[in-house]
Amino acid sequence: MLVTVPERLTYVRILTTKDLVDELLNKLQDLGAVHTEHVAKLPEEDRKRVMAELEKVEKLKNIVSNFESLLGTPKLIEVKEVVRASELGSYVSKLLDKLSESYEKAVVIENNLERLKKDLTEYRKLAQVLEAMRNDPKLSQLHLGDVCFRGLIVSSAVLLGSETGIRDLERYIRSKNLEVYVIGRARLGDEKAVYVVAGPTCSIDDLVYQARKLNIEEVSLPTKKVKPGEFLKEVNNRLRTLERMISDVTENLEKLLNSIIQDLALAKIVSEIWEERVNVLLSALSGDYLIAIEGWVPTSQLSLIINELYSSIKYVYVSKVDSGREPPTKMRNPRPIKPFELITKIYGIPNYREWDPTPIISYSLMLFFGLMFADVVYGILMFIIVNYVLERIGLVENPYSEGYLRFKKLLTILSISSIVFGLLSNSYAGYSIVFRNGRILLVAASGSSIQAVLPILNPTFFLKIALVIGLVHVNIAHVLALLKYIRGKEKGELISKIGFFITEIFGIPYVLYAFLNYQLPGVLGQYSNYLLYPTLAGLALLIAGKFVAYRALGALFWLFDLTGLLGDVMSYTRLAGLGLATSLLAQNFNNLAIDVATGISGMVPVKLLGLLIGGFAAVLVMFFTNLLNITFGIIGAFIHSLRLCFVEFLPKFYEGDGREFKPFMLRIEKAVYIGPRSSV
Repeated sequence: MLVTVPERLTYVRILTTKDLVDELLNKLQDLGAVHTEHVAKLPEEDRKRVMAELEKVEKLKNIVSNFESLLGTPKLIEVKEVVRASELGSYVSKLLDKLSESYEKAVVIENNLERLKKDLTEYRKLAQVLEAMRNDPKLSQLHLGDVCFRGLIVSSAVLLGSETGIRDLERYIRSKNLEVYVIGRARLGDEKAVYVVAGPTCSIDDLVYQARKLNIEEVSLPTKKVKPGEFLKEVNNRLRTLERMISDVTENLEKLLNSIIQDLALAKIVSEIWEERVNVLLSALSGDYLIAIEGWVPTSQLSLIINELYSSIKYVYVSKVDSGREPPTKMRNPRPIKPFELITKIYGIPNYREWDPTPIISYSLMLFFGLMFADVVYGILMFIIVNYVLERIGLVENPYSEGYLRFKKLLTILSISSIVFGLLSNSYAGYSIVFRNGRILLVAASGSSIQAVLPILNPTFFLKIALVIGLVHVNIAHVLALLKYIRGKEKGELISKIGFFITEIFGIPYVLYAFLNYQLPGVLGQYSNYLLYPTLAGLALLIAGKFVAYRALGALFWLFDLTGLLGDVMSYTRLAGLGLATSLLAQNFNNLAIDVATGISGMVPVKLLGLLIGGFAAVLVMFFTNLLNITFGIIGAFIHSLRLCFVEFLPKFYEGDGREFKPFMLRIEKAVYIGPRSSV
């Protein structure tokens, strides 16, 4: 089985009375087999009722979004509640009321917290200024009222800024000849300074305005008859009080958020499901007494769905109708290769009329990945990493998501492929197992000397097998394209493709014989001199077919088929390149570890201690270098496997311009992220 045919679908119209529409929707969500379609607008009265439900959902989603903005880091929350389709409406109303009340409390707490943080910032700035003044011999003896006053004629200002800014401000005073008296200047660390000035009010106002341009702040001090050091004690006490209050308010906010986190997760899921359900109603056709819901149903399940609806709903009618619409695509593949549908969807979902290439993609990926990452040890480690490590070290955002679970199965299958090809090629992390003189030895993996069922560690053999695989794989794509043209009755492309195969079948042996002096076997060898004639006949058919399909442009397009074949097949040499690179890097890393052990043990005077230290260092080097090799080996093998499928294979016969079959159903995720996703 190279390809599969998508599930056949039937377009149906489901009628029920208005008072039973909720019951019908509950049943359809439970069945999860109807891909609904938009058919017409509801009457105004019904539309207003449904829009009110949408507004309710929107409010709930906004509240959830607002709560998420209050969370510092996102949290993966497991949903423990069991939700039934019949309870969705009540859940939305109940969660909206509860979370609305909680959000009002959260807003009050958040506003209080923001006010306290603002006060804390101001008091910290005030403490800095007072600290600098206290440490200055002149300013420390003055009362705050003497350095901070405001009058109609004379005023003062306390400025806080960088040393550079203060110097620029002093240059401005000199350039403008401002009548300003410097009461004092105190350093605050290496970069900041406090600048206290007095003078005519108009000059001080001008100076403060210029200071703002230089990012220098004016600090307000109380006009008390108290020295800076004495008032600093009061400020420090206030700072401690503010920090304690902020801690208490933050703790209260966290308690509130933790108390409703489960409700937030449930609301996030329920709101999406209820919104989908309301949109189904908006897409329905409504009369005075009846509601009609239309959509696609798998033909194989049609009888079951009709029986379920008729047996559970009092007044319902299901009829097949001719919609004239293009059906969505419900992919249908055997369970073992189901995970590879992810790869097909990356390229594009098959349209309803074409074949689903998931089976041939799955075989191709297993073969390509297995050859490029053929190693028993590496394959076992990949299996362990995928199934037991990734989730535990936090590299997976949501281990419960359907997409990740499918991708995990896909990687597990590829790791098994790696192990199988590693066994066939006798490759174990840069080593091979050999039998010599009745003994089992572990030797460095190398070309022709290694005993293997599939000797791909031999570069010449690996290169040959890669080219053969490429030739076969590309021709499978051309055969599928030929069948597609036969099926679609595309005469020009069909003639061209037949000519392509004739040219290939006779042209490749002729090139080997005539230009490379290769002695052809069997019948081909007997008639080598006559291979040119069917090759030219095939070439004529190829060109003629292109002219039929593309008119004048056919004069160019036929060249792309011939040159494309060579380029496509040569592209498969990457199988040998990456496969050999993985093994050679493993060998070099192992040798590096041994050299490190030898060097360290030779440097230590005590032999036993040297062996222990050297052995430990070798293990570390071997572990981390091979881990690096595994990481890049997996990424490289996977990406290049996809490339061979997406660039050399699929474009020859596959369009992938369909839309996915998405049944109206109750989807309750096992876990959902709550919080600002940008910080993940």
